[in-house]
Amino acid sequence: MTTVLSTRGLSKSYGQVQALKGVDLDVQRGEVFGFLGPNGAGKTTFTKCVTGFVRPDSGQVQVLGTDALRDPTRVAGHIGLVPDQYDFYSNLTGRQHLDFYGRLSGMGNTRRSDRIEAVLDLVRMQERADSRVKGYSHGMKQRICIAQALLHEPDLVLFDEPTNGLDPQGAYELRELIKGLARHGTTVFLNSHLLNEVEQTCQRVAILSHGQLVVVSSVADLQRQAAKGGGTVQIRVLNPSTKLLTAATKVLGAAPRAEGSTLEFKATEAVTAEVVTALAQAGGLIAAVTSSAATLENAFLELTQAGQAGGA
Repeated sequence: MTTVLSTRGLSKSYGQVQALKGVDLDVQRGEVFGFLGPNGAGKTTFTKCVTGFVRPDSGQVQVLGTDALRDPTRVAGHIGLVPDQYDFYSNLTGRQHLDFYGRLSGMGNTRRSDRIEAVLDLVRMQERADSRVKGYSHGMKQRICIAQALLHEPDLVLFDEPTNGLDPQGAYELRELIKGLARHGTTVFLNSHLLNEVEQTCQRVAILSHGQLVVVSSVADLQRQAAKGGGTVQIRVLNPSTKLLTAATKVLGAAPRAEGSTLEFKATEAVTAEVVTALAQAGGLIAAVTSSAATLENAFLELTQAGQAGGA
């Protein structure tokens, strides 16, 4: 398996704030890799170090074995970037933007023309490619941004919060596009706070907290880890009382969250059954019991909260 992106000991500080603390990470060819973390965790700084917008204080960045810090121009040819904020020259058309970018990238006339048609077809912008950008919707602008990132056929494409501002159909189409890129061997690095999007798209994820990697794992393994503690359970009773809350607390070892007539807690099926029995024995009239499966969100919250508790 070919390693497309590799970092070792990557560190960066802004004054007294240490944004990255010795990050070691390997991303392989053809995978969709999710990069997660709370706001301020260091995700954007990491991406900027990889793409050359920020120089780290120490550490290494390699793209396909090339030192990104020593040879950023060569590495730039292997990287495409779809930032979370972008802008265009409003009086140019989408096609003119792609042509301009292709010229800046040193692409010859024939290849540039062929690739422009290919990426316009990929992002479904052929019909509006010759309209001025000032008339584009947010989704159309993002399609041109993605087309620009893919124009030079990069080996690694970094998406920063790619579904921001997209409607459900647009988000679905973007997920399918990302999966298609991976099937054809392009590595996708997905920086996102939308855990549901990552869960549907990525094979592996890294979780960053306070500049440090908390875990690097497959999505499936994290889901299994979260499932050991059970899913989120809600029990609705017709006669809520302190007595019932006490009964549930004795089984769980901690008080469940009580809101109106509903008790909410995290537990396995076996523990949930014990709680239901305890509530019934305490005179509880149970109207409904619902449970949601453990998700990537469960694992994310557990890992990042544990990191905060440990002063990471």
